[in-house]
Amino acid sequence: MIDSRVEEILQKRAAGSRRALALWMAYLLFLSCCPNLSANHPDSEVHHILWRSEYPEFVDCDWNKIRLTRDDHRAASALAWAAEPDNIKLAAGFTTFSMGRFAGSIRSEAKAASSRRNGRLGGRPRLGARPPAIVRLHSSG
Repeated sequence: MIDSRVEEILQKRAAGSRRALALWMAYLLFLSCCPNLSANHPDSEVHHILWRSEYPEFVDCDWNKIRLTRDDHRAASALAWAAEPDNIKLAAGFTTFSMGRFAGSIRSEAKAASSRRNGRLGGRPRLGARPPAIVRLHSSG
């Protein structure tokens, strides 16, 4: 169960944007459907529901952590970034090394999209570009 503090904080972040609010609610619904795995579960990672870069005061709170499969962790991070595509901290967190090959493909996709927008074949992707479409959000198993 997601702590009510999280929902309250994310509703405030939406700041009247119906799109952002819908995506934050989708993020919370997704997390509430994911099992909280045990620490010894293979290929699992701790996900901070309210991310560490903007909410350091909640890093060690049990209600702010859930252990997910790597795929579910990536999907949750993508949903959070989709809610605030211009948030540099969310974008940076999504594309960190911990996201592995998936993040590399996202960076490549963002670079290609940026190049197409700017009418050139090469170039640096812009943070704040729309997050990539996520086709497979949840893997069962």
